[in-house]
Amino acid sequence: MKVEVDKNYDYMKLIWPWPVNSFHTGVVARPRPPKLVVNILNVDKDILIDRVEKIKEMKDIYGLINIERITTRENEPNNKLRANVRSISDFIKCKKQGIYSSLTSRKHKVTPSIIHSKKLEIERTRVIELENKMNKYITDSDKYFVNLDNTVSILGDHVSNLDAKVTDIDSKIKKMVK
Repeated sequence: MKVEVDKNYDYMKLIWPWPVNSFHTGVVARPRPPKLVVNILNVDKDILIDRVEKIKEMKDIYGLINIERITTRENEPNNKLRANVRSISDFIKCKKQGIYSSLTSRKHKVTPSIIHSKKLEIERTRVIELENKMNKYITDSDKYFVNLDNTVSILGDHVSNLDAKVTDIDSKIKKMVK
């Protein structure tokens, strides 16, 4: 069974240790790790993150798992690390306080890892522009059709008047010829 909550307070109540016989069937309640990814900024490119004892220290203190270095397109190391966070409270703590790493002997700023946000925003802007152009085209075409209907109506009246005048002139010519 999966339970989702809207507030951190509710989450904290749910992950609190439950009594041993709370379900009377041996079912254990435990939190499912959320998909929270953070970027750790300004980590020197030369520092290797393969040293197990230092990484274990970061896991224990900050609740980070799957720590890896972000690389460029050319597979060159970047100055950022990416890590998953075990819980929402660890995520909030890392975001607010930053992370002190004994690998670098300094405190690092932490940001949430948001993938493709710029690309999506550009596509959203493009969709809005296209919708605006389409709406303008529809409005203009409606306006032109109304003008065209008026023009055809006026032209029809003129043709009827001209036809009446031609018929009148034609009858006068026939009278004069007789």
